This record gives sequence, C-alpha cells and structure tokens, in this order.
Amino acid sequence: MPSPSYLETPYSSPSGDTPEEKVNKLAAADGWVPDDEYATADQMVQDVCDTLTDHKDPSLGSTPAQWLGQYGYDTTEQIVIGDGVPLLCPQWAATVKAAFGGQYARQIDDGTWHVTSKPGQDNVAPGTYRTIGDLSNCYWERTRADGTIIDNQYATAASRITMTIKASDDTFTTRGCGTWEQVR
Repeated sequence: MPSPSYLETPYSSPSGDTPEEKVNKLAAADGWVPDDEYATADQMVQDVCDTLTDHKDPSLGSTPAQWLGQYGYDTTEQIVIGDGVPLLCPQWAATVKAAFGGQYARQIDDGTWHVTSKPGQDNVAPGTYRTIGDLSNCYWERTRADGTIIDNQYATAASRITMTIKASDDTFTTRGCGTWEQVR
C-alpha cells in the first residue's frame, strides 16, 4: 500500500515552476523590474486578473477590454500581462489580446473624445455607436481639428440614437446621452 505522503505533496509542473514563478521568470526575461506598487510581476498580473473579473459590470462605463486598453500600461507591462494572464487567469487571455491590440468594442460616456484607432484614456475609435434609454437633453457633435462641427444632434426626448464617428473626425463630444456602445 502506498504511503499517504504522496497526497500531501502539491502538484508541480514538470519544470518545477508554479504559474506565478513562470510569470516572474518571463517578466525578468522581458526586462520588467519591480516598482513601488508591485514587488513581483505575478502580483501585477493577478491584480489585472482580479480587476478584469470585477469590471464585468456594464454600468461601469467601459468593457473589461476597454478598461485594460485605456489604463496606460507601458510596452513592457503589456508584454508581461500578455505572458502572465494565460498562466494565472486564462479565461481573460482573449480579452488581453484584444485590449492591447486595440480591437475591442468601446463604450463612451459624457465628455470630449479624440478620434483615433489607437486605444487610450481619452480616445474613441471610428465606428457606429448607439445609446438606448430615456434620453432627454442629449447632445452630441463630431468636429474637425479647427473646431468646425461636421455633424451634431440635440434630442429633447428619445429612446434610441445611433451615429457614426468617421476616421476623418478630430473629436466627438457627448453630453446627457448616457453610455454609447460601439455596434460596428
């Protein structure tokens, strides 16, 4: 009869590294260095995993991929997160790839947004967007770089508005329209 001690030995991968150790080794190879916020790369990746899980609520104003794409991680951090997420939270691997590639549906709240295909905190991608709800006193406008209005609308009462932001637009401004969701 085998000794019960084999049941007490935790599983380890053939290389002997835990997923966290693998993340830290990959991060070191990618040139990541600890900072004041994270002593180890796996801590940063786990924080991203936890935040993505917490960010599934659509009322937060952005999708998980949009949050991640607009957070402002530098190139090395993006590589470390891209390497680490499949090891620590593989359910988010496709989201991370989409976020860092800028290929995700956006949500837009009140504000003025710079039109560009590159993800960023104050950027919006060209595309067709829709807002649905009890929309009263909703105003939006698309403008050129010189401030000339290309197209705009003021709705005193509506339940659904759809508009298209073009790549040639410079900015998009929205006030009182709720959350716009990218539909194309």
